[in-house]
Amino acid sequence: ALTSLDLSGWQMLADAKTASMFTYTRTLSHLKLGKQTKISGTSLPEPTAPATKWVRAGTTETYTSADLMAKYAGSTMAGDYYWDTTPLVMVNFVDEDGHQLADSQLMAGTIGTTYTTTAPTVSGYTLQNKPTNATGTYTTGTTTVTYVYTGDLFFKSVPTSIDFGQHMITAGTATYPVTSRTGDLTIQNNGKLQSYWQLSAKLAATGFVGNGKGASLAATLSYQSSNGQLVTLQPGTPAIIETQQTTSHEPINLSDSWTNAETGLQLKVPAGTARQDNYQATLTWTLAKTVANN
Repeated sequence: ALTSLDLSGWQMLADAKTASMFTYTRTLSHLKLGKQTKISGTSLPEPTAPATKWVRAGTTETYTSADLMAKYAGSTMAGDYYWDTTPLVMVNFVDEDGHQLADSQLMAGTIGTTYTTTAPTVSGYTLQNKPTNATGTYTTGTTTVTYVYTGDLFFKSVPTSIDFGQHMITAGTATYPVTSRTGDLTIQNNGKLQSYWQLSAKLAATGFVGNGKGASLAATLSYQSSNGQLVTLQPGTPAIIETQQTTSHEPINLSDSWTNAETGLQLKVPAGTARQDNYQATLTWTLAKTVANN
């Protein structure tokens, strides 16, 4: 009539004779196994039908009795095992695409008693509403509780300075690409795959101001997007400069190609407007989720 057995503290020799240790344990539904538990070569009867497998607590691992006896390795598999007619609660943590974000948790109890589940904090994700069965009562079989997280859209890094270089004043209009920067403009979207995000930039209303005499530079700052669109930034007005679809959750470095003048920021100085000085401006970046081409 044994239903639960804790062997986790047993110090068993490698050559321990264990072939008959589980004889007649046909009602056993809980096994707690330790790092030095030896059950290889043991014959464990199949407990009461209709269940057909053992479930390792805190995981989604399942084993037939024969598998568990043959594969058990204390160094990696120590823990609680439940025959799945035991009232169980399986707690899953997934993103909007159903991908697992944290290890599932398996809880066992007694029919009629209350269970309570909690959700861990997952970096880069925000928990949606708590599932309706986050707290409930153990019943026969396995109750599945699924916590769904919304992926965050965020800057992985932002340049602290962007330089267009030092140039001789020319008689004609000149356009300058980025010559150097401190830091990368890197964006990560953990949101639903195939969703869209937008990057906006806003040049400060004061534009480019000289450090020496405080004079303004009558220059135009533009952004060449990855899809070939050139957007001119009007001082004080935010403008959408990138719209991209999320195909993976890997970070995207938008600034990698800025210095080759194919994409990124470009500074255009009209003829006859420049005066010798060091000019600076403030640029603000903003991220937002969006629908396609909105």
